[in-house]
Amino acid sequence: MESALRTNIGGREVMAEQLRHLVTMAAKPNIAVRVVPDSDQWHPGHAGSYILFKFPGSGPIVHLEHYNSRVFLHEAEDTCLYQEATDKLRELAMSEEESRLLIAETAEGLET
Repeated sequence: MESALRTNIGGREVMAEQLRHLVTMAAKPNIAVRVVPDSDQWHPGHAGSYILFKFPGSGPIVHLEHYNSRVFLHEAEDTCLYQEATDKLRELAMSEEESRLLIAETAEGLET
């Protein structure tokens, strides 16, 4: 989410370096970086982070990580909810180019 770009953890220099790394990674053809804009409307991103894995020839797997534990979900009734959440977040997210520009601008602001 957009607010994560401005959460100053580690100091301005560290944050700027991390954001520059995101911009570099976003230029790779196999990596897509898209920012969900801040909003006062609830969306699935507010419910917490997860990773949705998709593999050819197998059903999706969802990885959830908590403070002191982790879990993998593989039942269709569980994973379909995360697929729906992912689809919604993709609808809301900025384009890859808009996201890259926002991240670069945020890094520049930290460096001045």
